[in-house]
Amino acid sequence: RQEKLKGKHHAPGSKAWFTAIKEHKRFAELKIERDNYIVETSARAKFWGTSFNSIEHREGMEKLDKGKSVSKSNKKLEQLEQEFAQFKIDYFSVMNISADHYRYKGHTSDDTKELEL
Repeated sequence: RQEKLKGKHHAPGSKAWFTAIKEHKRFAELKIERDNYIVETSARAKFWGTSFNSIEHREGMEKLDKGKSVSKSNKKLEQLEQEFAQFKIDYFSVMNISADHYRYKGHTSDDTKELEL
């Protein structure tokens, strides 16, 4: 019971003592490494104007903007712009003259007349 309360004690120089010291050193190094990571990440987050929790997501989104997907989307956008510039609609080829709204030319509502002015 006493070992659980106060921690296990080993005789100095014993194999168990060296193992416990190595474990203690490993945990201390991990803690220092984690503290350094927190400091560096907090500095990056401050630079980006965001929080510690969302900095990795923010940087990941920024990396996406520099990837291949941007060049592909730019090529697609240029292609669509060229197609749009060449696109000419022949309105009268798609217009149905026998439709109701073409037959009653003199019956334009007042609201429509206001919009046309």
